[in-house]
Amino acid sequence: MAKNTIDVVVTGDYNDKHIKRAISDLEKLQASSMSMSGKMAAVGDKMQEVGQKIGRVGKSLTVGVTLPIVGVGAAATKMAMDFDTSMTKMVSMVGLTRDEVDGMRSAQFIKLCIFVHAARDTLEASWALPLACN
Repeated sequence: MAKNTIDVVVTGDYNDKHIKRAISDLEKLQASSMSMSGKMAAVGDKMQEVGQKIGRVGKSLTVGVTLPIVGVGAAATKMAMDFDTSMTKMVSMVGLTRDEVDGMRSAQFIKLCIFVHAARDTLEASWALPLACN
């Protein structure tokens, strides 16, 4: 029996040019993302700083605007209650009739409203002027 033999010879060149390019591209991407990460951190810091400033403005407005307005509202409510009490006393102590007092009530209440509006306008001007000057 004759033996048939086949010899196979495999030769080739290994070229890692594409692998090296892929590694280089990945390194560039990593460096770029590190740079972007630093930039995003800086943006985050700026946003936090702006948020803190807005918080301080809000607190200033609460103290400088909201509380005085609440105070004016409380004062106006008290004045209205005192006004009504005074009108009731006129009926009981002075001897005027309820109709006479009710007739005066409208005129006196209009004067009171004018006074309250003038006080409110003065208050608004007192906080608006410093804001306009900034």
